[in-house]
Amino acid sequence: MDIPSRERKSGKMIKKWTFVALLLIVLGGAGMAVEGFKFGDDYPAYTQRWEFDNQELKNLLIDSDYSLDVEFAPGTSNTNVVEISGNMDQKSIDRLKSIQLQDHTLNLELKERMSRLFNISFQNQTQHMKVSLSDPAALEQFKAVLNSSNGTFSAVEARQGEISADSGNIKLTNSRVDDLKLSTHSGSIRGSQHTGSSLHVATVSGNISFEDYSSDTIIEGRSGNIRAEQMQGTMTVSNKSGDVTVEEWKGDGTFKLSSGNLRIEDQRSNNLDITVGSGDAKISEDPEFRGFYDLKAKSGDVSAPEAPQQTKDVIKIRTSSGDIKID
Repeated sequence: MDIPSRERKSGKMIKKWTFVALLLIVLGGAGMAVEGFKFGDDYPAYTQRWEFDNQELKNLLIDSDYSLDVEFAPGTSNTNVVEISGNMDQKSIDRLKSIQLQDHTLNLELKERMSRLFNISFQNQTQHMKVSLSDPAALEQFKAVLNSSNGTFSAVEARQGEISADSGNIKLTNSRVDDLKLSTHSGSIRGSQHTGSSLHVATVSGNISFEDYSSDTIIEGRSGNIRAEQMQGTMTVSNKSGDVTVEEWKGDGTFKLSSGNLRIEDQRSNNLDITVGSGDAKISEDPEFRGFYDLKAKSGDVSAPEAPQQTKDVIKIRTSSGDIKID
């Protein structure tokens, strides 16, 4: 068989299989329309409630396959309440209802059956939790593990807090946690209005943004942008790939960027240690700064006003490939 004949035969086969594929898509769409686009049964609704005396609940732990919406609120005198509602499969509901407090710990497992993970459902499967504490200081630990889901957390109060997501986003607002850790493997982390002693944030792939935080902060990123506004406390920031922006910040800090631009504005800092591999470093001139500038760029321009040189405080900036600017 000559080459033109083989090409004609190959072309006919491609057209044939393309037609078959289109036919299957049409038939599948028709079937879904007939069934009302219901790929699986809806989960039943439920509400579960636990009540404890004031000093009974010390640790609240959550391990969830579902998205979470968690709200903390003041409780009545000498009574703590944890209430959760939403839609889950019946076996998960039955298992949840059997959970009791053990050693001052309420450990909630919200697991989805593997058989349902491969079905498509348009039902809202966010689990809603309300935690009412008469004495918020009595809760020693709050921990939430989100597997491939999102989490929204409001007014969390505890001595220690840890929220992590494998593949999902985390949003935290109005929290009071002494030692707080937030992490995602693939997902964004967003927070506002937090008070505590220490904050540790880490993500492999995703953006990080915080606003109105008062705590010593460590932020570790690998791929994504980092933004922080209205911050108070020492900041230690590292980022492999992505820009870092800090505005209205009071405190000293260390910044290490491999690839990305750094911009710091309206800061009140006595000591800064900044290293940027590939990217520009720009900070605003602090009228209250009285120390020295130590600025070096291997490949790039350096622009800065005269340093006051009245104290031993130092703003140190290094770039490998990028400009340095203080204005």
